Amino acid sequence: MVGLLALSSVGAGLFGPDDPLAPAAEPLVSPSTSVTSMPTNSVSAGPIVGVERTLASAGGTVVAQCIDADAYLVLWSPAPGFHAEDVRRGPAPVARVTFETRGQEVKLAVRCVDRVPQSSVDQEWETPRA
Repeated sequence: MVGLLALSSVGAGLFGPDDPLAPAAEPLVSPSTSVTSMPTNSVSAGPIVGVERTLASAGGTVVAQCIDADAYLVLWSPAPGFHAEDVRRGPAPVARVTFETRGQEVKLAVRCVDRVPQSSVDQEWETPRA
């Protein structure tokens, strides 16, 4: 997994614009373009980031973290023979990715519970036609 994490920080995708290993297209927190004066006793806090976890399924693996109460997919990696579809990276109440292969679909959803990513997996198999 260290190799995947290292690749995610290399820069704009090795596999084109939909590269799952590429960093998010936009920063999670946009810097302010205006300067405002604040009282010296004020503290500006950014988003609260929770634990980062690796979550696995039969179709692939995701690295997820919680930003405030929302889930965010840092990266995802399909298992051999699978490809990623319908990626909802977040941050959102539920972040998800669907891993597909011929005749099988694995949906991996991530929610945050106490700022810790928790996954649920739904697997579907296509029934052969007679």
